[in-house]
Amino acid sequence: MIRSKSLMLILLFGLLSVRAAMAAPPQWITNGFNVVMTAGTTHCDDLSTMLANPSSDITFTIVGAVPSWLTLSSNGQLCANPPTSAVGHYTLQVIASSGSDAGSLLPINIEVVANPSGATCPDGSAATEVGLTPDHKYMLFACPNK
Repeated sequence: MIRSKSLMLILLFGLLSVRAAMAAPPQWITNGFNVVMTAGTTHCDDLSTMLANPSSDITFTIVGAVPSWLTLSSNGQLCANPPTSAVGHYTLQVIASSGSDAGSLLPINIEVVANPSGATCPDGSAATEVGLTPDHKYMLFACPNK
C-alpha cells in the first residue's frame, strides 16, 4: 500500500512538472504599438510590459529590416536615437518567443519628428505640444491667449 501511494505521488508530481513546462506562448495585450520619437533624442520603451504573460525566458526579436539608429534587446528594451535625417514613418514587427513557442507578432508604428526643443511663445512662455503636421514631419505647438 505504501509503495502504491509513493508511486501515485511520483506520477502526480511528474504530471505537474510536464504541465508547468507546457506554458502558454507569449501573447501581447495590444494589437499594435504607436510611438512618436523626436529626432536627436534617445527614446526607450519596455515591450515586456505589453505581454499578458511575461516571464524571464522570453526573447524579443525584430522581424525584417531595422533602421541603424534603433535597437531591441533580447529582454524587450526598444531604444532609438533617430538622427534628423530619419524624420518620417517606420513600421516594424516584433515577435516575443519562449523556447519553441513563437508567440505572436506586435506591429509597431514609429513616427520620427523634427526636434521641437526651445519652442516658446512670443511672450517667452513655453509652448504646448498639440500634435503633428499633416505630413508628420513637425510638431505643432500652441500658445496661450493673453
